[in-house]
Amino acid sequence: APQLSHAVAKLLSAREAAAAAAEPSTEHTMAMTPAAGRPWFVIVDLRHVLGVDFGTVEELVKLRAAIERAGGALRCAAPPKHVAAAIERSARGTLGRMLGFDETLRECEESVLRAHAPAGGAAAVALAGVVEASLLLALSPHLIRQPSADSVSMVRTLLQMGERWRVVGGQQIWTQTEFASFYVIVLSGEHELRRDGHLIEIAVPGAMLGFLQTLARGTRQTSLTCTSAGEMLVVSAGLHARLRKEQPRLERLLSDAMLTRLADEYRHWILHHAARADGPSRGSAAEPGQAVDLSLSVKRSAQRLVQLRDSAEQADV
Repeated sequence: APQLSHAVAKLLSAREAAAAAAEPSTEHTMAMTPAAGRPWFVIVDLRHVLGVDFGTVEELVKLRAAIERAGGALRCAAPPKHVAAAIERSARGTLGRMLGFDETLRECEESVLRAHAPAGGAAAVALAGVVEASLLLALSPHLIRQPSADSVSMVRTLLQMGERWRVVGGQQIWTQTEFASFYVIVLSGEHELRRDGHLIEIAVPGAMLGFLQTLARGTRQTSLTCTSAGEMLVVSAGLHARLRKEQPRLERLLSDAMLTRLADEYRHWILHHAARADGPSRGSAAEPGQAVDLSLSVKRSAQRLVQLRDSAEQADV
């Protein structure tokens, strides 16, 4: 509790300093600057807590009050059953619901997404829901910060033209070594990407999966399984061809999104994780021996994307 109290005090002090500054000078300071009506959260992960006493609970209640005075919210997540019971008994419900860690994180993320949807105007529109926000995030992170009517219209067009799958926990989307005829964009739920049984990534809304081998016209090097029920948009080569003909700007946006992700895949998987073996998480470590295979996949897919883009430009699209 003392370390947590100290950390929260530093956080609140930094936010106050950022709000008082006339001109935030760094990206970090700007991120810390409070914005009216924009929620922010302190999530306390209690998964490994063995027990709490009355003093600890009282301290959590005080922290909650301090954070709320600064415009934020405290969320206690994933306590063991006996810890949750002790907190409920001592705090008498003042600390709110205590959900699992992923559920808490998802609830906070959705609150932030809703709050950052522009209120309206000629250049911006509010998103209809998390599905549209997830697709905007997949296409380009900057679009979700200030979605224009044009970008939201393209997202809705893609949702109408593409095939949407509803999947349930335990359902396998594809298996390793099968031919890659499509890739997916996660709209909701969580999904595990594995290679030879090793966890590569836990995919959440906004993730784009399987496009490396789809564009390289090769076989899957991973398996994908749904772990939490949700929905995904299926993008096939046929849909790409149709978009190129009917919605060239949208097809270009998709291609650019994949090129951006290819660069990220190269930096994240090849350069970083070829030398490290961190534990799996949302975007986790691949086995070092996979670096060569992934590097070749990136290279083939990038060449294919550039060929598609060049052919579109030559056709004056």
